Amino acid sequence: MLKNLPQPLMAGLVTIATLTWPLAAIATALETLPVINGIRPGRVYYVPSETQARPKIERAILAVLPDAYPSDLPARDRLRYYYNRIDLNGDRRLETIAYIVGRSTCHREGCLTLIFTQSHQGLRLVSQFTAVHAPILVVNQKTRGWNDLVFFTADGDSPPRYKRVQFDGQTYVTPPVGQAEVAANTSLRGTAILADPIRLTNGLPLRSLAELPIPSPRPGNLSQDTD
Repeated sequence: MLKNLPQPLMAGLVTIATLTWPLAAIATALETLPVINGIRPGRVYYVPSETQARPKIERAILAVLPDAYPSDLPARDRLRYYYNRIDLNGDRRLETIAYIVGRSTCHREGCLTLIFTQSHQGLRLVSQFTAVHAPILVVNQKTRGWNDLVFFTADGDSPPRYKRVQFDGQTYVTPPVGQAEVAANTSLRGTAILADPIRLTNGLPLRSLAELPIPSPRPGNLSQDTD
């Protein structure tokens, strides 16, 4: 599949030899954002994913994927995750963007991506996207108080492109036709998170609920995770 991609895109891709179908269908990972249609990275600060396992994030992911670990699941089908925490809405509290890698969460168009914000009950899901390639660009422009995000997309049937998503007051959505795609011959600026070679064997193992430690409650708020 790689040989059919445009040469500018090939320059930004890293082959992943360890993946097997269906992950082999996305057998590339973007460490840096590629040049596409004259759109090139300008002042982009690349941030690799965090490496400390956080049960609080794992519990939030499992709440979105309650059937992720049936009792008969083969070991090779267990999920892994990458994540970064970044303030998306200027409230000085960090949102979490998690990238879930596995045979059930990745396909040709990318992998499952979840965006959480902090609440009194723990991490609350804001948005989920089923087909995203990493890294994800957080740009300075805001919509309804939240930073816009730019995704690299390559679905095999359409030319690779950059797509912008914006906050609508509740969740991140794709803007109307004509506003979603980043204009040709522009310079990308912002913070590119999840700037890792995405591999099936990298990232952090997503444990089942039974494998996670019991959360330590905060005084006066028994429902609040502290990990």
